[in-house]
Amino acid sequence: LLGILISTLYLQRSVSFLYIIPVLIYLSLIFKTNIKPLLFTIFGSFLIFFLIGFNNFKKTDRFYILSLEHQYYSYYHYFAGYIKADRKNIEISKAEEELQIAESNWMTANKIDLDHAEDYLKAIDFRNKSFLNEVIQNPLFTIKFFTKKVIMMCIIHPTWVEQSYKTDKSDPEARNNPKKYYHKNLKRNILYSIFLYFFILIGFISWIKNILKYKSLDNFDKFIIFNILSILYFVLISGFWGNPKYFTPCTLSLSLFFGYGINVILQKFKIVK
Repeated sequence: LLGILISTLYLQRSVSFLYIIPVLIYLSLIFKTNIKPLLFTIFGSFLIFFLIGFNNFKKTDRFYILSLEHQYYSYYHYFAGYIKADRKNIEISKAEEELQIAESNWMTANKIDLDHAEDYLKAIDFRNKSFLNEVIQNPLFTIKFFTKKVIMMCIIHPTWVEQSYKTDKSDPEARNNPKKYYHKNLKRNILYSIFLYFFILIGFISWIKNILKYKSLDNFDKFIIFNILSILYFVLISGFWGNPKYFTPCTLSLSLFFGYGINVILQKFKIVK
């Protein structure tokens, strides 16, 4: 049942594609040498993934789980231009134009027709290799760019759903001054986040101190480790986008450290024992 639940998360959002990894690490901490729970979880997840893959196979004669469209419009489509622009010290629009020309030339030379699944997969492979090549050639900027995006992603946005619903991309201000238009409440959100992260950091440090003090892990500590892995998973998978909506699953995990931190403060002032 756990495996089925994990795979149904992927049916909701493709970002959960590999979420089974932190779950399996957590199960290995809990059950240690007993691998049955891990095998059953993998099997349950496989059931859903197999149905997805089989459905795709019936339509394209190719067994795949992650949608081709999602693979095609991936990191290359959104971020390769930024990395190339910095590497060649040119405008982003110019870098994206060069990437499009290179891809177009490759498609022409290899007679690629995106209406055919086989060629579509070749185009995906070309894009993935091109993006990796850009990262290898400009690793320092990639790290800086990713870090900046992660910081933006981790700013907690309490009214994101409402603001996103009211966003009008056709608004002249959205085109002329996108930073101001899309970040109207940025100062408020930063202050709000600093307040929350203050207690979260206290809770995290207190938890680390307890681990070092007792030099052992109980089941609650292992559950905390699972939540840390969950946060790292979503940050690593979605960090490039820098969008707070992808950080939403992490707020549940962070709430544990927030509660931990509040408790430490209350104990310090002897409000609770």
